[in-house]
Amino acid sequence: MVSGIAPLPNGTHLGDEFRIERMLGRGGFGITYLVKSLKDLDERVRVGDRCVVKEFALADCVVRSPNGMTLEPLGRNPDEQDAYWRFFDEQLGKFDLEARTLARFRHANIVEVFLIRSANRTAYMVMEFVDGQPLSARQAKLLRDRGCGLSWPELRPIAKNLLDALEYIHARDVIHRDIKPDNIMLRGDGDAVLIDFGGARATSRARGSMVFTPGLAAGEQIYNYLQARKHQGKAPNKALADVNATTDIYGLAASFYMAMTGTAPYATNEDMHITEHRPALREHPWRDRLQIPDGVADAIDAALNLTDASARPQTVGIWRDLFPDFARRSSSPGQGPRPAAGRDPDQLFNEAEGLRWHAKSEQAIQQCLQLYREASEHGHGPALYRLGRLYQVGDLVPENISVALEYFLRAADAGDVRAQYRVAEHDYRCGTNAADAERAYRMARRAADGGLAAAMNLVGRFYRQGVHVPQNDAKACDWYEAALRHGDADGAQNLAAMYRRGLGRRHDAGVSRSLTEAADRLRAGADPREVLSDTPPFGQTKATG
Repeated sequence: MVSGIAPLPNGTHLGDEFRIERMLGRGGFGITYLVKSLKDLDERVRVGDRCVVKEFALADCVVRSPNGMTLEPLGRNPDEQDAYWRFFDEQLGKFDLEARTLARFRHANIVEVFLIRSANRTAYMVMEFVDGQPLSARQAKLLRDRGCGLSWPELRPIAKNLLDALEYIHARDVIHRDIKPDNIMLRGDGDAVLIDFGGARATSRARGSMVFTPGLAAGEQIYNYLQARKHQGKAPNKALADVNATTDIYGLAASFYMAMTGTAPYATNEDMHITEHRPALREHPWRDRLQIPDGVADAIDAALNLTDASARPQTVGIWRDLFPDFARRSSSPGQGPRPAAGRDPDQLFNEAEGLRWHAKSEQAIQQCLQLYREASEHGHGPALYRLGRLYQVGDLVPENISVALEYFLRAADAGDVRAQYRVAEHDYRCGTNAADAERAYRMARRAADGGLAAAMNLVGRFYRQGVHVPQNDAKACDWYEAALRHGDADGAQNLAAMYRRGLGRRHDAGVSRSLTEAADRLRAGADPREVLSDTPPFGQTKATG
């Protein structure tokens, strides 16, 4: 479905913050532009940066007004126009809500949403510009050059990235709804990034979704579209099919299928009725050429059940385990025997630390983990923290953020300041409500008061952005400075931005430059004391209160 709404011309200014360079694409939810930032907005968006802006503009609902900027409703009379506006405003509210949720996501394989702006009777989502090419372009080039798409060995690292990304967003109760090769970007280093969250919705608000791409969408999405068309856009909820995590799983499986074979799993006519089913990967004539192992073909085929969502893998974790190379070993915080009587937890932890760097065999890995778990059963903070980190980064154990957070919380209760910071960082980035913000700030303050520099910097960000505490640039600077004095490069960089912009401190480009240099030196491993002695005027500034 392609929007007939006229795009904004190149060179158009979006307020005083962005200038449009060119249109990148358009679809049923709106139009996407490449823009250049005209001013510093925060630590992530600086003047001159290139970003992507998605203008919310529902196809078949609104058109561009004669002034060339704002939108106006379709409709032959005032009643029809009012109906279109009401529907548009309802969807705009959902778009705004989901954009603000997505702005808290931090994942290497998910495009970062920076902020959302309201203007011209609509909203604009400002996102990271991923410099690379879409998976669809790479697949098309290979199809031209050698007659087939990516082989499984070529697709495998991309698939791993995308499984991680999809599991991350589903764990946060968000459904993408339009996964396709066009919405998968490949960076220059080959990493895959899931983009275009303009149609994303919370799971509870995704029922009855009609967002879809023919050939790559699950059956329930096509059914909902046909029902809406049958009822002229007014299909009752009871007539609509459920859209949930398995819908995204189908879309990702269909994207894998298309990336390898060059075709979608099925074809439709103009009326969106299915006219052809392509062969399953198990039976595909190119399977040997594409080097697709039996287990991989079975895993992808299992997710490509078009009409029966209950027959697909119900979660990304379950689906991941069907891939031979991606299956996770069964492991959880509750596993392992009770601690041996009389064993000192410090001794257990030290033995585990000694083993960790040399644990190569499965037996050595399990022995190391068992020592950490025995120490943790005694409430040993460093052991609990270490297990949390192992699960957080996927070292020795499969990556599992939920398990990691459980260990961090236990370590935080045991007084480990690093764990307190990890909990705060998680809730700050991924939280969606006031309770998450409260816990994030409380844990960050505990860690900062315990002397952890990274936590001091995080507290500064709370004050800078007004999260859980009143917005206060001066206090933000105090905390950034405290982080710098404790050797934190991010604190130095954030303080540099505040001096450069005259926020919370007087405008001083010279001090800003010296702080940026200090941040670079700290990241390079310089002694913090030497850095501070070379960075005026911080012998005279006040301490954090």
